[in-house]
Amino acid sequence: PISFFGQEELDQVFRELSRFQMRLAIDGFFVRGGISMGPLFMDDILVYGRALLEAIEAERSFAIDPRIILAKSAQEAVDRALKFYPLKDEETPHVQYICKDAGGRYYVDYLRAVVSTEGYFSKKRDLSKHKAKIESELKKNQEDTQIWSKYMWVAGYHNEFCDSCGDCQHLKIDICNFRVPIRRSIMG
Repeated sequence: PISFFGQEELDQVFRELSRFQMRLAIDGFFVRGGISMGPLFMDDILVYGRALLEAIEAERSFAIDPRIILAKSAQEAVDRALKFYPLKDEETPHVQYICKDAGGRYYVDYLRAVVSTEGYFSKKRDLSKHKAKIESELKKNQEDTQIWSKYMWVAGYHNEFCDSCGDCQHLKIDICNFRVPIRRSIMG
């Protein structure tokens, strides 16, 4: 259940999901998913409703890489909230937890959890663990380009975060070390 427009509840969902996704990532589990807003029924046995279907469709269609994508209903709720904040600073709801990709899709910015939840994560320690897990997966999956490309996306996301962080440049991933040959001889 949500109150009024559901902004507080949505902000709490984004905050908790960013923490949860960050914890999973530093433990080596890079996940994807979808968030929607709308009618939903859930009890101990059953979950159904339009919101569930929309979240599943958003995950299936747009969360190709390991990220939690916002379905149209959730993205529209964020856009509605942003209209009330002309300055768009760090006090604006959802700004700390949501990013927009090149295609205009919103997704949970889980790396922000290391700076927006003081005491919950150690920025340098956990970014270092995140980096190590990504590098390990890039090495392990060099022969499976479909999986490897997902970890390259995460490496790019990690590096862009380090660029925005200021004091995290030394934690960037050198993606040149993880190239997959594009051209190989068919002879061997």
